[in-house]
Amino acid sequence: MKKTLIAASVAALTAGFVAAPAFAQLPEGVEAYVAAELYQPTDSDLDTAMVLEAGASYQHETGVYGEFILTTMDLLDSDADFSDNSAIELNLGYAGAVNEQLGYYAGISYRDNVGMDFDSQWLFVGVDFTVDADLTLGAYFEKNLDSDAKDSQLELRADYTGVEVVDIFAELALGLEDAENKSLEIGVGKEFLPQQVATASFVADLEESDFSYLKFTYTYNF
Repeated sequence: MKKTLIAASVAALTAGFVAAPAFAQLPEGVEAYVAAELYQPTDSDLDTAMVLEAGASYQHETGVYGEFILTTMDLLDSDADFSDNSAIELNLGYAGAVNEQLGYYAGISYRDNVGMDFDSQWLFVGVDFTVDADLTLGAYFEKNLDSDAKDSQLELRADYTGVEVVDIFAELALGLEDAENKSLEIGVGKEFLPQQVATASFVADLEESDFSYLKFTYTYNF
């Protein structure tokens, strides 16, 4: 699931609280993060990759929000050019909560690969359901709005925080229509310092086992 700032905020709403910005200089309603992601394929013939990601969002008290995400190219690829291999994503939508257990968000997304003649527009909707203090379930669906592209995806996720040492999560991604990707990610994570989270997971490609990989992520939340 695209566990973006807004999705995380919805999960917080259903848990009965809203996370406040870590620093006073961030205006009310604004959140931001930076992250580094390291990918280690299980196939020794494939190269290790690392990307950086930064995102910021603003959510009005009415629930309307906007979000910007920048993802770099593989920093370990000496032949990659930043301007030609990075990607941007703009999301506009609405998020809210039905009650203390059920939250939702929906909107449109514009995605563009910088330096490449490729962009796309998507419609998305997501829900988060808080089972209890330790377990949250989520579902996310997105559909490519290009009439020539039969491409959509369903993602199901579970987050469990009942273990003292680490939090546990699992995510199943299913490509629909012409998209044939299927993957299962299982991992652990923990906020080891204020606003700093580290996760480690294994992503199993259910279609091509050679494309499975280990993923390590460090995130700093403002």
